[in-house]
Amino acid sequence: MAQTLVPADLHQRWEHALATSVIRRERAAELLAESALAQTWAERVRYRSLALRERPAATAAPQTLVAFRVEGLVDDEPCVAAYANDVLSCSDEVRHRAEVVVAMGETFSAGGGRTVVATLDGAVGAVLVTVMRAFSQILALDLRTGEGGAW
Repeated sequence: MAQTLVPADLHQRWEHALATSVIRRERAAELLAESALAQTWAERVRYRSLALRERPAATAAPQTLVAFRVEGLVDDEPCVAAYANDVLSCSDEVRHRAEVVVAMGETFSAGGGRTVVATLDGAVGAVLVTVMRAFSQILALDLRTGEGGAW
């Protein structure tokens, strides 16, 4: 048995479809505008990036690392290690694992044929790589240069 179409129902369905169409056209226009803005922004970022790459490197002296803070996981447990003013502050687990790295005589390649020996009481860069090796996974790394460096 076929359903009979009632003109009032057809008109109501047509009005609903028309209203839906208007809403979707307006949303499409908004999305096109957002897309154009995003594209313009991306082009600006790209051109700025190219300009920065072409600019000669600054002649300022390199900054000296004075402190660091490492956040990460040690055996799936969140841990933090901070080093400032020649003092390492960290959990017992991180310290124990770092001491094992030192005891094993671990070395790190520093590029240019240089190697750094693991230590917890030497240069801040060597302490940094030693502590980093103690973590199972590093989630964040903050470095401080220049004077002070306290957290």
